[in-house]
Amino acid sequence: MPERLRYQRVFTTTPLARRYERTLGAQGRRKRSIPWGSFDPSRYPPAALTLAARAYRELAASEYAAAAIFARVLDAMILCGAPFDLLAEAAQAPLDELRHADHALRIATLCGAEEGPWSFARERIDPARSHAHALLELDAVLVDVSAIGETIAAALLGESQHRARDPVISAALTAIAADEVHHARLGWYYLAWRAPQWTLEERQRVADHAAAVVADVRLRTVTGHDAPPGAEDAASALGLLDTASRRDTIARVMDEEIVPGLDSFGLNATHAWQGGMPDGR
Repeated sequence: MPERLRYQRVFTTTPLARRYERTLGAQGRRKRSIPWGSFDPSRYPPAALTLAARAYRELAASEYAAAAIFARVLDAMILCGAPFDLLAEAAQAPLDELRHADHALRIATLCGAEEGPWSFARERIDPARSHAHALLELDAVLVDVSAIGETIAAALLGESQHRARDPVISAALTAIAADEVHHARLGWYYLAWRAPQWTLEERQRVADHAAAVVADVRLRTVTGHDAPPGAEDAASALGLLDTASRRDTIARVMDEEIVPGLDSFGLNATHAWQGGMPDGR
């Protein structure tokens, strides 16, 4: 069986624990107040709360894994000699993602999730695609993880925030979505730096990789958090997107931002998004 990792929102008994909240707030791009104590679960039916607890624990796992992935991205960017402004932006991302995991776990707990440890496959936190030892490998990672992945994440979280009517959920999602926009821009700014350096062969290699990732997004089965009958409105108020909403949001951001953005760097993503691949498949 694949190795599984466990994580939990726990703290040491050292002075670091007392500094934790201040550290996350001070190191954030913009200090955002979240009225955690004002959440009132009695406003929502149990079915919506159960769905939300599961959804936000899942979000926490994704953000926790992203912290590790961006730490490797930073390491690779340093080894490959990326400009300092790109390095500084990449250095911020792991702490952002840790803060997101923290927020998501707190939401899940407010919605009734147990506070015990949770596990997920090691591959999720250490995917082979996140490792890079040369510039062309780093190009592929930034296209996949940042330009495409984080742009989709920012769009989904933005849509969730737009729908969330609960003030606690809305404030937390606003903070998370704002960071994800920066993580997406890291990929696009990196491409703006790298693209003029590519040879024709290198550009084609990056284009082939981008096409494969775009095709994977197109073919991937997307499911949302579909509430049972009678709980749909409450689930939306808690920031959950049903399957149709997730699919529509991904299609929109691919059509309006990601595919045109990749095309602007000569990566010809349109063909892959419309159903083809560079080799004619």
